[in-house]
Amino acid sequence: MKQERARRTREQVLDAAAAEFAARGFAQTRLDAVVARTGMSKGALYGHFRSKEELARALLTHADHAWTALAYNAEQPGQPPLVSLERLTVGLDEQLRADIRIRAALRLAAELPPDERGSSVPLGPIPSGWSSSPPRRSRRGRSSRPTPRPRWRIC
Repeated sequence: MKQERARRTREQVLDAAAAEFAARGFAQTRLDAVVARTGMSKGALYGHFRSKEELARALLTHADHAWTALAYNAEQPGQPPLVSLERLTVGLDEQLRADIRIRAALRLAAELPPDERGSSVPLGPIPSGWSSSPPRRSRRGRSSRPTPRPRWRIC
């Protein structure tokens, strides 16, 4: 009974953190707002997660597992690559619509500094430069951040 209650509390904290990260980004999210969303005490949050970085890491890990399962299920032996790609994109669309944790993780991943993108999850210490500020634009209107290389192969 106690373990089940602890699991439910952890899930509530993750959902509340996901809603805050999805809406505000990493830099603007405050743990007080996460606590307020749960209706619990700070002790409930800190009993499961030591920091905002640890919460973010848990959401990124959740998304990594979901993406791995999605990619595995999208690819069937003998299936044309285009069909695999379609199944993958439709599945990702469904997950983004249904799972706030996936949406939050996508925003968190997009906010990572370029040198941290594409690294395996869980992350090491999250760099202090991690912010929710948009990339600076050059005179030609292009982002000054390099385009990240894809981490996964579709086919």
